Amino acid sequence: MFKSAYIDRYLLYADNYVENDQENTSLLNINEAHQLIYCQSGRLSANVEGVAYVVNPGEILLVRDAEIHKVQPIDFPAEFHHMEFSPYYYSIFDPDGRICRPLTERKLGMDCVVPRGKLNRTLIESCFSCVSAVSGTYMRRIAVFGALTMILSEVNRIYPYVSGSSDNRSPLLREVISHINEHLEEDLNPDSLAASLYISRSQLDRIFKQHLGFTLWKYITYKRLIRARHLLHAGIANNEVARRCGFGDYSTFYKVYTKVFDTPPRAAQPNDTTDPLLKQFYQFDETCSTVESPGEQHQILQRIKKLNLG
Repeated sequence: MFKSAYIDRYLLYADNYVENDQENTSLLNINEAHQLIYCQSGRLSANVEGVAYVVNPGEILLVRDAEIHKVQPIDFPAEFHHMEFSPYYYSIFDPDGRICRPLTERKLGMDCVVPRGKLNRTLIESCFSCVSAVSGTYMRRIAVFGALTMILSEVNRIYPYVSGSSDNRSPLLREVISHINEHLEEDLNPDSLAASLYISRSQLDRIFKQHLGFTLWKYITYKRLIRARHLLHAGIANNEVARRCGFGDYSTFYKVYTKVFDTPPRAAQPNDTTDPLLKQFYQFDETCSTVESPGEQHQILQRIKKLNLG
C-alpha cells in the first residue's frame, strides 16, 4: 500500500509500506526513467542487469534508464520510498547533467547501492516527511521535485562513493550483456550469439530468464526500444531511428514500437507540448495526481510496472 504518492507525465513518487509477504510488490521493470529507491525499514532484494543486491535501511538503490531490474522486500514490515523521473527532467537548469552523474556515469548494473555510512539519513528522511505533509496536488508536485533534487544533491556530495558491490554475474552473462548493449544497432541474432558462446539458444534463454527475468530476444528488443525513444525525443527521423536501433526496416520497427507503447513512433517526436527541452515539460496539467484512493493506487502501481514513463 502507499502512505502517500504523486504521479504526473514525467515524475512519480510513492511511499510504499508492505506489511507482509502476501502483498505482491515484486517489480520486474525496464523503462526510460531514472529511479531512486530509499529503504527506510526492512530490507530489499534487488537485481539490476543480473547483478544481485541487498538494500539495507538507510541505503539508496539507483537505477538508470534502460537498466532491467527487479526489486522486492525481504523483511517485513518494510517501508521504502520510490521515485522515478525522466532523464530529461533536469536538462533546462543542469545542461551538463551533473546532478545525475551517479546514475549515468557508472557501468551498467554496477554500483547501484549508495552506502548509508556517508549519507545524511536525517536529511533524506526529512525530505520525504515534507512530501507526505503537503496536501493538494499542486504543492505536492513542488514538494516531490524539491525532495528529489535535494536527495540527488546529497548523493552527488559523496560521489564517487565506494559501494563495496561486486559483479556477481557469471563471465558468460556479463559478456553477453555487455556485447548487446554496445552493439544494439547491429544484427543481434540470438542463435548466432549462442553459437559464438558454444551453447544452445535454449540454454542462453534459460540463463537470461533465470538471472534477468527476460528471454534474450525480449531483452534485446526492449533495449532497442528505449534507445529508439531517446532518439525520437531528439528529433531523429523515424527511418533513421529504426536503422540506428537495429530493427532492419521501418515496418518492423513500427509494428514492435506500436505494440509496446500503444502509440506510433511519430508521437514521441518533439512538438510544442512534448519536447522535453521546452518549459511546457514542467507545466501543471491533467496528468498530475496525488493518488489517494484505492483506484488511484492501482493506477500508480500499473504505471510503475509499465515499460515507459512519459
